[in-house]
This record gives sequence, C-alpha cells and structure tokens, in this order.
Amino acid sequence: MSDKIKIVIATPLKDARTLNQPHPFFQKTAEQIAQIQDSPYEFYFATMEGGICHARNKMVQAAKKLGAQQIVWWDYDIEATVDDMMKLVTNKLPIVGALYTTREDRGHWVANFMHEVELQEGGMLQVIESGCGLKKYHMEVFYILDKVYEGIAYTDRDTGERLHGYFQQIVMQTDLKPDGDWITEDFFLDHLCRHSRTKGMGIFVDTTIKVKHRGPDGTLYPTGDWPPVPIDEKVTGIA
Repeated sequence: MSDKIKIVIATPLKDARTLNQPHPFFQKTAEQIAQIQDSPYEFYFATMEGGICHARNKMVQAAKKLGAQQIVWWDYDIEATVDDMMKLVTNKLPIVGALYTTREDRGHWVANFMHEVELQEGGMLQVIESGCGLKKYHMEVFYILDKVYEGIAYTDRDTGERLHGYFQQIVMQTDLKPDGDWITEDFFLDHLCRHSRTKGMGIFVDTTIKVKHRGPDGTLYPTGDWPPVPIDEKVTGIA
C-alpha cells in the first residue's frame, strides 16, 4: 500500500470539443511528467460531464471516496505546466490558486481582490475569491463545509447518491453586492469558505503563477501584457 499523499487532478468537461481530448496533464512533455515520479504524491485524474456544477460536486465526492488529501482543479482551457501544479500542491495553505485572466484582449483577473492586503512570503496574496481554472484545495476544506452547511446536501436524481452542493451558480445577496449578485460556481465555493468562520479558510492566489486562458479558437489570453496585480504599495512596500 502506497504511503504517498493522494491528489486528484479534476477537470470538468464543458462541451463536446473536450470529450475526445486527453487530460491536459497528459499533454505535457515526458520531461515534465517525470518530475513527479519521485515526488511524495500519488496523482489520480478525474474528468466528468453533465453540467459544470454537478460535475465538480461529483468529482469532490470521488476524491472523498478515494481518500485523497488534495484536489487540484485544472480546466481544459488553462495553459499550465506541471511546475505550476507542483507549486500549488506543495504549498501548505489549504486554498491556493493561480492567476489567469478572462478571455478578452484586455482581460482582467478572474479574482476579486481585497484592499490593503499585505503580500506574503513567496508571493501569496489573500483575495476575496478566485477562479478554479488552476486551483488547489485541501480536502479538509470540504469536510469542514459539510459540518457548517448541512443544508447544501442533495440527492443525485440519477444515482440516488447524497452529494454536497459546494459548487452552485446562484443569485444571492452578498456582503459584496447586498442588492443581489450572480455568483459563478467557483466564487460560490469561496463564498462558503469565507463565511464559514473557520480559522485557516482564507483564499489565496500565488502571484508568481500566471497561466494563459485559451479561447475556443486557440487564442491565448491575455494577448498582450499581464494586467497589474492590485497590491497596495503603501502596505507591501513594493515598488
């Protein structure tokens, strides 16, 4: 029996174009993949279709059944390297994502930033929420949410299995937009984490990991320079 740390690399299948493509991890070079062979991690791969929210929720359930310690979301349209992924999984913080932009020429970061937050050692920056294009969660996060939010459990109509709705696309009033806001499924998960009132559930991005976001025609975004990361220079002392 392996004593390696089990990590699930999870990728929801959004549309028919991705159904017959290899997982993005296997599109990397043999040299990149060789980097993990002697690591303390044992990697498993999960892909699933049937709606982005349902797919993500079911892959979390699969990671639980496996006894995984971490889950890494790696979407098909994110151009990342094995080095990028390894930096996330070796980070001890329970929730850490890479930075990437929307698929526009002058794209903005898929994250909402805090004001007056200090940049921490190694380029870690706490944020309000960030996208799951390339993002690591310790599985303990989901076990904590199970206890805090008992009401998000539901029964899969197809299988009868009990799942938890960590990922939902929902309209709700939030502390950010008290008049109502449309929340994407990844931002909803971070909303749950922020409001769980649990120590250590902060959401961080690694500002040293910036990955391209691929459009339907293959264009990589942003097409020009990366947008600036909105860090308060007076707080961080960064020029």
